[in-house]
Amino acid sequence: MGTYQEIDVGTTANDGTGDPLRTAMIKVNESLANAFSNPTVTSWVTVGNATSNVILTSNSTAAPSVQVANATNSSKSVVNTYTIQVSNNTYTANLTAAQLSIGNTTSGAFGATVNSSVIAIGNATSNVFANGTNISIANNTQGSIVIHPNRILVGANVSINNQAISCGNTSANLLLDYSIVRVANGTSGQANVEPGKITVGANVTINTTMATLPAANVVSNTGFTLGSHTAAANGYTFLPNGLKMTWGWVLSNTSTGSISFADVFSTAVFSITATGNTADYVYFTARTVSGATVRTSNATATNVYYIAIGK
Repeated sequence: MGTYQEIDVGTTANDGTGDPLRTAMIKVNESLANAFSNPTVTSWVTVGNATSNVILTSNSTAAPSVQVANATNSSKSVVNTYTIQVSNNTYTANLTAAQLSIGNTTSGAFGATVNSSVIAIGNATSNVFANGTNISIANNTQGSIVIHPNRILVGANVSINNQAISCGNTSANLLLDYSIVRVANGTSGQANVEPGKITVGANVTINTTMATLPAANVVSNTGFTLGSHTAAANGYTFLPNGLKMTWGWVLSNTSTGSISFADVFSTAVFSITATGNTADYVYFTARTVSGATVRTSNATATNVYYIAIGK
């Protein structure tokens, strides 16, 4: 780098004390040569005004930089060999070779950090965190959401992937997939709901047409009902496999005894039996889906009790 050469212009015009014309032009040539071969500013260059300016600096006390500033609102852009910074009070954006940070801290309120492997937005307890494999939206542990390429985790109890949704934990959970809803508490208590089928544990299967119980022990009839029924002296109830049973009593002798079933059979009466409260012979002369005709061997009328099974 050349040195600065000042042209001597003398004391007054044309007094003959200044540099000769040739010497002066030599200094001009050398100064231009230095400017073209060493375009370095040793202090600063300012473009603009006091409130909005561009400052270029390069000196021994500070790193080389370009600064675009507005003094009234502290908004500025600074470029040096290490970083590009855009700031407005505390909301600052710093761009370095390996990282971009936006906000008043590295990862604070309204803050964001971006580097070659991760993007973080937020603060320590509630943030969005993205890396090469997942996106995490966290608020402590229960409220956190982690998004993977084919899986979403919500808190510690909900997992969603491209085949199933799981809610709960290892011992009690709800699992939904394309073909089944599973409510499980261990193995014995789990329930699987499929489009046409429900299974409970390992022993109960219910579908649209049937229920299968490998072993069932009904210790009380409370809450166990097959269809409608009438609990009376003349009544009826439904039996398994679509069967129905009716019962009752009627006064009968050799010429009278007309039975009307408490509920009419829809198809047929398969069997009907009767007993009297005396030693008389009891027999039927006719039967239909709605009733029957019963007689005894005695002319004196007596109570006859009957049971009919049909469908």
